[in-house]
Amino acid sequence: MYMNGDAVRQLNIAETFHWKWRQLEEDMVTWWLQLSEQQTQLKTTENARLIVIDAGSLNDGPGPDILNSYLILDDLELTGPIEMHKNSADWYHHQHHGDPAYNNVILHVVMELGIAPDIPTMILPKSSLGGKFCPARRPVSKYELKQMAEVRFSEKVNHLKQLADNELGLSPLLLGLFEILLSGPQRMNHLQELAVYLGLRAWPHVREWRGSRQTFQQSQMLSGRQEKILANAAFFDPGKWRTIYYISWREWDQYMDLMNSLGISANQTREWVVNILAPFKGGLGGFTLWQDLRTFRSYGHEKRLLIDLGLGDIDTISIQQGVLQWKKTYCAAGNCSVCPLVRSY
Repeated sequence: MYMNGDAVRQLNIAETFHWKWRQLEEDMVTWWLQLSEQQTQLKTTENARLIVIDAGSLNDGPGPDILNSYLILDDLELTGPIEMHKNSADWYHHQHHGDPAYNNVILHVVMELGIAPDIPTMILPKSSLGGKFCPARRPVSKYELKQMAEVRFSEKVNHLKQLADNELGLSPLLLGLFEILLSGPQRMNHLQELAVYLGLRAWPHVREWRGSRQTFQQSQMLSGRQEKILANAAFFDPGKWRTIYYISWREWDQYMDLMNSLGISANQTREWVVNILAPFKGGLGGFTLWQDLRTFRSYGHEKRLLIDLGLGDIDTISIQQGVLQWKKTYCAAGNCSVCPLVRSY
């Protein structure tokens, strides 16, 4: 995740060196921000008891990795920056001994002990990391999730416009339904095969499949149903859907009897309303639909994000889509250093 073009700008913890070391040091920084305050048995290499009162904040610019930490070292209170390294000798390899920005470092956290500067040092075993920990320092707000949902909605609106731009003039609502039915890791191949079946040169716009832990089973895919769906193509005429609007799933479910008769499940139908119909409506009307409708399924990502983002519940489609976009933008991309929950205190 450090090899993208924005790596230096977005993920600059301290200095630039071998990317695997950067990854390891980011894990150390993440552990410190998330878990150090909860530890009761920390000690330095000099056997001084270490209590972390305030882990501090991530430094996303030049200088030490952590700023404004507040520690108690035996009976001594210390406030200042902290530096992380794989090996304590990296302090000299990275020329920190000649850089005034590191003069006030109060703690050196390392995984391996070698030649070390004369400052308090703590060894953090690699086994302590275990995995990734969210370094968020405050809960996400509903306003922030609404902004993320708006970004996601805009992306889906653009996708529907590209589906509409096909040489046969097929309804984007019809093509969008096929996308819902063909969700899965082989989606791209299935859609290209369907494009040939429909007489298109290629599928108008294929999005990368990012996966869900609860995707539809293979048995729920087309399996010859495309002929029945195409025989009812008039049902997906864009003109008839622009003014149709319901604020509850009970109303939508009653309206979607034809979808059920075509062998399309209730959840697939609702996916179509959320991911195809609402963006097709666009603007205020489509996004308001997201805000009105309750969630009807989990995508498998939300349980962990509820904890990381400090959410009590995900109740509406808008909040759910905002959470998924947050994961895509920050969590899955490893962009913790630019996440507002880390940078804002």
